[in-house]
Formats: sequence, structure tokens, C-alpha cells
Amino acid sequence: MTTARRQLQLALGQQASAQKQVDMALEDLRKAKQKGDEQKVEKAKKELEKAEEKVEKAEEKVEKAEEKVKEAQKEVKEAEAKVETAEEKVKEAQKEVKAQQEKAIRCTASVLSQFSRKMQK
Repeated sequence: MTTARRQLQLALGQQASAQKQVDMALEDLRKAKQKGDEQKVEKAKKELEKAEEKVEKAEEKVEKAEEKVKEAQKEVKEAEAKVETAEEKVKEAQKEVKAQQEKAIRCTASVLSQFSRKMQK
């Protein structure tokens, strides 16, 4: 579970970084358009495209990481249910052992009582 969460945090960090690159590329594009420098405009457009692709990839990583977190949470719930079931079985077994011990004690007491009576005769 913690691995899945770490992967999610890493993916979110990558997404934020990619988004910053998009923001910077947009700013560069805006400045290039203001100056009327077509060469810089084209360069800024390409940089913007690259940055947007990085954002898309980062978003995909985030989605995959979120799925892994959900799967891990599901696995944890299933494991907790198994533990709960096992604990119930242990309690039942403990009750059964206690009942058997009490039965053994009663039998031993009965045998001792019978032996004591025979010895007194």
C-alpha cells in the first residue's frame, strides 16, 4: 500500500512539474508573439507541445497510480476480513478447548471420587 501511495505522490509531482513547463512555454509563446519574432513563436509552440505531452503522460501515470492505490486498499480490506475470520475461528477453538478441559476436569473428579469411595470400602 505504501509503495502505491509513493508512486502516486511521485506521479503527482511529475504532473505538477509538467504543468509548470506548460505554463512557462505559454509565457514564452506570449512574449514571442508580443515581440513578433516568428522564429521564437515556432520554437515556443514546439516547446508547448512537448510540455503538454509531458502533462498527458504524467496524468496517465497518476491514473495508474491511483488505480494501484485502490487495488492495494481492496487487498488490505480483503486481508482484514481474512484476519477477522481467523480471529473468530481462534475464539471458537478456544471455547472448544475450554469446554474440553472442563469436561476432562469433571471426568477426573468423577474418577477420583469413585476411586475414593472404593478405597473407603
